[in-house]
Order: sequence, then structure tokens, then C-alpha cells
Amino acid sequence: MPDESETDADPNSFHFDIFEDFLEDIEKEKLENPHRKSPEQMFRSLTEFIGGFKNWQLLNDDCKMEVVKFLDYKSRCRLGICSKSDHEIVNKTPIQVYSVQIIDNDSNHFFFSYDDFDTVTVRFQFYPKSTKEYELVFSQLGEDTQIRWLKFHLKKYPEARSLILKSCNYQEEAVKFAERIMKKGHFELEKLSVSAKKYPIDNSCIKFLPRCKELQIGIDDVELIKWWLQRIPERIKLLGVYFIDDGSVELTIPSEYLDAPQITSSLRLGFGDPATFTDEQFLNLKNKSISFNAIAVSDDAINQFIKKWINGNGIEDFREANLGSVEKRDEATILRGIEVRPWDEHFQREADAFIEDFKSVCGGGGRCYQITSRVDPYESLTLQFSDLGLYIYASGKKIIHNGKPCTRYSIPLLFF
Repeated sequence: MPDESETDADPNSFHFDIFEDFLEDIEKEKLENPHRKSPEQMFRSLTEFIGGFKNWQLLNDDCKMEVVKFLDYKSRCRLGICSKSDHEIVNKTPIQVYSVQIIDNDSNHFFFSYDDFDTVTVRFQFYPKSTKEYELVFSQLGEDTQIRWLKFHLKKYPEARSLILKSCNYQEEAVKFAERIMKKGHFELEKLSVSAKKYPIDNSCIKFLPRCKELQIGIDDVELIKWWLQRIPERIKLLGVYFIDDGSVELTIPSEYLDAPQITSSLRLGFGDPATFTDEQFLNLKNKSISFNAIAVSDDAINQFIKKWINGNGIEDFREANLGSVEKRDEATILRGIEVRPWDEHFQREADAFIEDFKSVCGGGGRCYQITSRVDPYESLTLQFSDLGLYIYASGKKIIHNGKPCTRYSIPLLFF
């Protein structure tokens, strides 16, 4: 483990010290970002835009905010102490924050200690195309909170750094810091992942996440689902919900929560625990990818779901449905009135490469069938029956090869 330097800090201001520590990495990342102009281009565009910095006081607030967007974090801080009006302009101009994660007891903290201890890890990322994540680990130290992070140096081993916040709870301070990061970006982040017990919603400053595209939440209270759904747009790319518990109590997502448009219309929907979708709710879903333990969905409803797709009335651009089940599904009921093609020797010869890929990715257990669309005979579904449930994949797609239509089999891509 690297040596650790430690200081005491005021809980109300410590995040500024940490940003200063990350400053060199942040600015280097900005320069390496291929989607940003070079510093010379940025400076030239900026001076042309405002007619020279001598005209700063003549600019209206909107123009000043455009200027501040070009400034690095350190320059923003310096401008913010020039005057009250400049301070307000800096506060009104968001920094770019792409993603934030808040994770209880992440085990990946060996840089700080090989011992097992309770933590909340906060990770954040500024730019969508970057692989650089900034990470802080919060833990309790008696009545105080300890925050640890790594300071990276060129061609040197990372240096572990630490702050002590006096008389406060580490979980509360971790959430406060994460929400401050979001606030600096005016809550316009695209990805948020939260896996935290007893999330302090009463003290939260999150009102709405207008640009959120992906939300994954680990919760210990069903009521939190409603709270989080109220804070995201109605249609996002990914919504994932799972319970954090010790396994002593079986938690189920009740059907009255499942009509929310954020649930029915997200492109990808996943529940890590049983969700009591009724047959009607299940058949009204619009998600391209679905994954949940379908404890209340009947075999008749699944039969209707497949028939809707066969007749061209199913989910537009459907990709997959992973329908877990406690009890074994009735194959005869699900396939009633549906023409199927088993994965026999003939299909093996036609699609041997696809079958090998499928087995390596989706598993080779259970019985598999292809089901052809009546709208386009070159389009088909794969149905995989197993003891754990039913898995449906839109695997057969029409292509043109040598001027003739044919089917290409592949496992659906889930990047939208």
C-alpha cells in the first residue's frame, strides 16, 4: 500500500480541497479529450466571441456564462472571488459531470487497507468518452469521517491521501459530497448508480435529473422506487432496480409501482428481484430489453406476447426478454398455436457459428427453438427454456447477401 498523508478539514468546505488535488488530472483529461478544441483554438474563439477581455463588464449574464464554460476549474474559483456578481455567474455556470456512483461497501479498496471495513465509495466521471474515473472512499473513524483517495503522479506510485471530518457520519457525508458533484453540474449528469442503504431522501438536494439516461439503484425500501422515479425523465435508456438486503426477508416490487412511464418505456428495464407485473401490465410494456423474475406473469400472457411479435404488433425493435421463474414454465401453453423450429441437426448445419456463440454467452442448458415472423420470414426469435425461466432473443435479422435476402443469426446488441 502507498504511504498515506492525512489532514483535518471542515465538512462544509473539504470538497474544494479535494477538487484542488484532482485539478491537475482534470485539466490533463480535458486536453486529452478528442471532442474538445485545443487551448489555442479555445482562447482564439473565446476572445473573438467577447471582443476581448476588456469588455468583460459590458457582457450580459448569458455571455459571461458562455465565457466561464471555457475556463478550467482553478480559473473559475479565482473569478468567483473577484466580485459578488462574478461569484453568482460562476455558480450559475455548470461544469460537465457525466456520471456519479455511490456504492456501499465496495470491496475494491486494497490501495488503502487490506482489512475489511464498512465504506461508501463515491466515483464520478466528467466526460463521456473518457475512461478516467475519480474515486473517494468514506469510512467511519470513531466519531469522525475519514475520506481517502489516490493522488496520481507521472511515473510514480500513487500516493494515498486522506481527510478527517470531525463529528459526522461517513454515509451522510458521502451522499452530501456526491450530491455536491451533481449540483456543480446542475444535476445534468447522464448516468447515476446508487447502491446505498437508508439513502437520506429527507436531506437530499436532488429535485430532478433532466438529462439522466441511465439510472441503477440498489435500495432497502420499496418506497424509494417511487422517490427515484419522480426524479428522472419518463423515457431513459436504462433503468435497473435491485434490493440491498441480507436475504432474511424476500422483497417484491408490487404491481401498483409498475405502471410508471419510467418503468414501462425505458429502453432497457431490469429488476434484480421479483416484480409482480400483471398479465396486462406485462403485455403493455414497451421496453426493447426486459429482465425480471416474472412471478405473476402467466404462461398464457407469454404466449400472447410472442404472438404479438409474430404478427408484427409487438415491441418495436424488440431485443430480449429474460423472464425468471420460481416454477418451471409450461412449454406447451407458451407454444400453443405457434409454429416452432427446434435446434435440430438441420438448424445446427445452418447456424453452427451462431449456436456456439449463443452457448458461450447465454448458456447451453435447456431447449431452444426458433420462431419466425409472419411479417418477414427472414426475421426470427430464439426461445430458450430452462429450469430458471424463459429467455427470448430477437436473434434472426434480415440481410441482403449477393443481392438476395437471407437471415443472419446473432445475439442482440444492447447498446442503444
